[in-house]
Amino acid sequence: MAATDEDPNKTETKSKVNFGSAQEEPTEKHKSKKVKDRMTKFLLKFPKINVAFSEMKKAFEQFGEANSQTSSTSVGFSVSPDRLGDLLIELGITVPEEQVETLFNFADFDGNKLIEFRECLIAAGLAVLDPATYNVTLNTENESFKKMKTGYQVIKDMWETIKREGQSSITFEDLCNVFGAMNDKTMVENRMTELDFDTNNEIDFPEFIYGIAAWVGFEDEEDEN
Repeated sequence: MAATDEDPNKTETKSKVNFGSAQEEPTEKHKSKKVKDRMTKFLLKFPKINVAFSEMKKAFEQFGEANSQTSSTSVGFSVSPDRLGDLLIELGITVPEEQVETLFNFADFDGNKLIEFRECLIAAGLAVLDPATYNVTLNTENESFKKMKTGYQVIKDMWETIKREGQSSITFEDLCNVFGAMNDKTMVENRMTELDFDTNNEIDFPEFIYGIAAWVGFEDEEDEN
C-alpha cells in the first residue's frame, strides 16, 4: 500500500520535468526576439555615438592633412603615423609610441600608411575600450574623452548583443537574428556588405566600428574634407 501511495507523486514529478523540457524548443526564437528588442533600444542611443564621432571629427580636422594619395576609403585627407599620437592625446587618450604604431596598423584597413576619418575611429575605439592591451592612459576628466567613452560603450554593447556568446566575430546568421529572417536575405546582405570590409564573411570589432560610422551618418566625412 505504501508503494502505491508513492507512485502518484513520482508521476507528478516526471510531468513537471517533461513540461520544463518542452519549453526548451522555442528558446532560440525568444533569444532572437530579445536581440531585436535590444537593438531597437540601441537606435535611441545613436545620438551618443554621433557625439563621440563629432569629437573625433574635430580632432581629425586639427591633426589631419591633405595628401596626394587615393584609396578605397580616402579622397585625400588623412592622419599620418607621427600625428596619430597627438590626435589621441587631444581626446584624452595617451598611448605609448610603440602602441600608437600597433593601433595605426590595426586601423589602416587599406594599407596605404595613412589613416582616413573612419579608420581613425577604429584606433580611438580600441584605445578607449581596451586600454590595458595597449598600455593606454585615459584622462577621465577630459570632456572629449567623456563623450568618446559614452559613444564607444554603446557600440561595444551593441556588438556584444549581436554576436553569439563565445564568438570573436559576427556572422551572417547573427545579422539575420537582428535584421530579418533568412528569407529576407537582401536586407541582411546589405548590412553584411556595409560591415564586412575584407569580405571574409565575418565581421570583427574594428570592422564593426568602421561600419557603424555609416549607420550614424558619418559615411561621407572624408568627402566633406
